[in-house]
Amino acid sequence: MFQMSSAKRIPLPFKIIPLEDEVQQKIAKDFAGYPNGLVSCNHWGFKFSATVTEQEVEDMYNHPLDPRDVWVVTPPKCGTTWTQEMVWLIANDLDYEGAKTPFIPDRHLFTEYFMKDELGEAPFIEHMIEAWNLRHHPNLCFLFYEDMKKDLRAQIRKVAKFFGKDFSEEQVDKLAEHLHIDNFKKNPFVNFESLNKLGLTYPDRGSFVRKGKTGDWKNHFTPEMNEK
Repeated sequence: MFQMSSAKRIPLPFKIIPLEDEVQQKIAKDFAGYPNGLVSCNHWGFKFSATVTEQEVEDMYNHPLDPRDVWVVTPPKCGTTWTQEMVWLIANDLDYEGAKTPFIPDRHLFTEYFMKDELGEAPFIEHMIEAWNLRHHPNLCFLFYEDMKKDLRAQIRKVAKFFGKDFSEEQVDKLAEHLHIDNFKKNPFVNFESLNKLGLTYPDRGSFVRKGKTGDWKNHFTPEMNEK
């Protein structure tokens, strides 16, 4: 993200285009969260809900930015909550008390939509490529879930350096223990247990914070889906 002047409103530099009618009908049928389907915008076809108006998109595009803003930008189920907890604690000088403020069953069907870039926040690859091409920008810290699993302490130091923080080994160890998957799954401020009690989730289908493993997706897909 780049700082934009608040003095002059910038027109949206790209068109918002609805998907084809047949695709829209399928999406509306299969995903209750997209009753009007999806729309596509920008040069690589970023998808979002068709219920969002062009005026709202332009408002977001012109939203005033602050040098203190921190954006965790990731597709769903890529370690987002894990990263948010780490980033918040590092940016707020390891305030563990402050961190206690809470923030498709059919895999084959989901895979088909994913491969055709017909999901919200798609396409995945182009999204990653655009960020990767900016990885050397001083305001961007690019993290890999696999690296966090392999050496969490090293990634904590990397993010701390990004924020200009200098933590002791003891502080790094404490944060790594706080973020350990076994402890993270038990943290009521990030595991959405409150939503389970309200009946808004499906605990029988698995917890929000899953196994914390890389490559586990292969165990849930058919050989054909893995090949794709």
